[in-house]
Amino acid sequence: MSYGGTVYEGKFNIDTLVEWITSVDTFKDWAILCYNNEDIAWLMQTLERYDIPTINFDQRQKSKAELDKLVNVNKVKVLTIWGAKGLGFPNVAVYGTNWFLKKKDAAKKHEGARVDYVAYTRAMNSLMILSPVSRKSKWFD
Repeated sequence: MSYGGTVYEGKFNIDTLVEWITSVDTFKDWAILCYNNEDIAWLMQTLERYDIPTINFDQRQKSKAELDKLVNVNKVKVLTIWGAKGLGFPNVAVYGTNWFLKKKDAAKKHEGARVDYVAYTRAMNSLMILSPVSRKSKWFD
């Protein structure tokens, strides 16, 4: 199954995510980006139950060599969006709800758009935008 240059958006389904991840030859080509640490912990535990190895790391205080080693380990990277800033991955799934975009304050909405921009631009080939709840997208019809 090929996802090259494609954007998917939909309601979160663990079976679909597992199918996407296991459809490629290597786990190292995947990153799942989350808005908070609670989602990271839950996703890592859930994926491990499907025998999908995961890793989480903080790139601060890491040398380039250490960071390259972590990025290339054959595991799905599960990171916060800001934790992935500056990194790129062939396949990225963004999980969660950006609560900034629900705010009425223009500055908070702008911050929400910045967070989404960081998340969406980490994907080199495929981007999956997965919402844990049903919602209308502000990006896609």
